[in-house]
Amino acid sequence: VDAALQYDQQASDRLEAVAVPMFAAAWGVTESQPLFAYSLGSGEPVWSISARPCEPATTADQTTAVSLAETEARVLLDARLTTTAGANFQYRLSAPRELSVESVSVVEGAAERAARWSRGRDGSVFVFLAGPVTGKHDLSLRGRVPVSGRRNLPLPVLRVEAVQVRSHAIQLFRQPGVQVSVSGVTGLVETDTPAVDETKMPLGRLVKCWSVADAGQAKASVACRPNRPKMRFEQITSLRSSGDAWDVLVDLRIQA
Repeated sequence: VDAALQYDQQASDRLEAVAVPMFAAAWGVTESQPLFAYSLGSGEPVWSISARPCEPATTADQTTAVSLAETEARVLLDARLTTTAGANFQYRLSAPRELSVESVSVVEGAAERAARWSRGRDGSVFVFLAGPVTGKHDLSLRGRVPVSGRRNLPLPVLRVEAVQVRSHAIQLFRQPGVQVSVSGVTGLVETDTPAVDETKMPLGRLVKCWSVADAGQAKASVACRPNRPKMRFEQITSLRSSGDAWDVLVDLRIQA
């Protein structure tokens, strides 16, 4: 039986089991060692075997980035997945129902392996792969959540299900046009703010960064309001003649 398969065998009591070393000695040298052997008596043997793929063993290091603006929040999930046993044919991601998914990708090496995706009634995202995927591969999701008309927005928390999560970071960004405050944090541990790489510069200013301590209880409430500071400007422009030229001095005073 292939090592990538799990199997169950059903045999009648009339079949006599034979020790594998004894069978191998009588049969001769083979490329692989038998898993079991039986001595066939008279009559039709009653024996069957069923096989199925092994449950995949996959670990995940994932990061969810949320960027708040006046009308919407951009949501980016990036997961580094490593399958060390079995193979994956699909993934399920937990996600809020109000999330509008724009794209889903699963890349193995340089090949795109995601064939299609669909949504469940609870908001889950099902990603169907073009074939069995194992080893190291990257899953990414891009989407948006509406913000307009909402005083408080539940922090969008996404995660890959049925994998062993080694690390899960959530990063909260804001665009210059909004101010953000956070309350009701549970299941999250605030961490030091990491350096933001160039790919995330368009997301705005990094406000908070958390590590997910309890996936089942991870939540927070985010209040987002327009950032329209009231400021007073005073400008004095002075001109001074110096022969055939003029010197210009501009003095600008800003008071918030």
